[in-house]
Amino acid sequence: MKKIKMSSLALCVVLVLSLAFTGCSNQTASPSPKNTDSAQKTPEPSKDTKDTEETYKLKCGVMVNKDQAQTKGALYFADKVKEATNGKVIIDVFSDGVLGSETDVWEAIQAGTVDMGIISPAYVGNFVPEYQIYELPFLFASREHRDKVVNGPVGEKIDKLLADKVGMIVLGQFGGIGRNLITRTKKIETLDDIKGVKMRVYSSPIVVDTWTALGTVPVTVAYAEAYTGLQTGVVDAAENEMATLVSQKWYEPCKYVAITEHNINTRPLIIGKSQLEKLPKEYQEIMIEVGKDAASYAVKTERDDDAKYIDDLKNLNIEVFELQDKDKWIEATKQLRSDFVKKYNMEAILSEIEGLK
Repeated sequence: MKKIKMSSLALCVVLVLSLAFTGCSNQTASPSPKNTDSAQKTPEPSKDTKDTEETYKLKCGVMVNKDQAQTKGALYFADKVKEATNGKVIIDVFSDGVLGSETDVWEAIQAGTVDMGIISPAYVGNFVPEYQIYELPFLFASREHRDKVVNGPVGEKIDKLLADKVGMIVLGQFGGIGRNLITRTKKIETLDDIKGVKMRVYSSPIVVDTWTALGTVPVTVAYAEAYTGLQTGVVDAAENEMATLVSQKWYEPCKYVAITEHNINTRPLIIGKSQLEKLPKEYQEIMIEVGKDAASYAVKTERDDDAKYIDDLKNLNIEVFELQDKDKWIEATKQLRSDFVKKYNMEAILSEIEGLK
């Protein structure tokens, strides 16, 4: 009897321990409510957060070297945009024509492989011919006149042609200095002096027509071959900004520089519309605002440099002088300006430009 009681007691102990163990096992397998709530409430980054954290990289092509004002202006633009966007928009500036010619850069912007560039009206005109109005000789009476036009309502109308026709946005107008005449052996002070001179030109109909109207014999010579052309006498004269006359050493085969300012230049900083619109709205506004600031900086830099280049030329024993009869040069090219605006229905634009003198 005692043995039966002990066996029953042992059986009860085993049963109790089994039930206790089973209960503990069930509690361990069940996830805690606290852990479940925590997993459900882990926040995902919002779309807005992702957008603001994204970095945008753009490529900008410039033809001139790193020491010239256009490149300095592009680098200034890149720095200010980076600063204003807290490093979210990075613009890599490629100078010295690394991305190709101005036409190459334009086409690359259209293709989306490049985003921005500084492209002269002569090359823009290959795609929007009306823009070559800025290439017309003696369009501007002075540098101040030029600034009033390109930075005002008239300039906005002309720039809008690019946006409407080919989806290009002008962020700012660089340039702002005159192109002048350099000659090998003949001093050109009057319109009569230039008659029959072999004039180096580039392949722009307006440029060819300009120097034809002034009585020269235009000879098309590539930019890279202009020095040799002057040196060997293939051409007797050429024209360009003072920066080019110095940096390309055209002064070596030449003796004289006439300050004609037959063209006071403008060099638009252009971005593709689709490239600009890929940026968040606030960054688009920064790009547009900084573009104006960069243009002012570039123009001032170019004008300061221009004065230094004139001094450099004089120190190199190049004779630098003003025209004696500039009014005759202006009159000789009047028909060219008139014919151009009639061809492209821009008579009203020309009238507005002349009204700002």
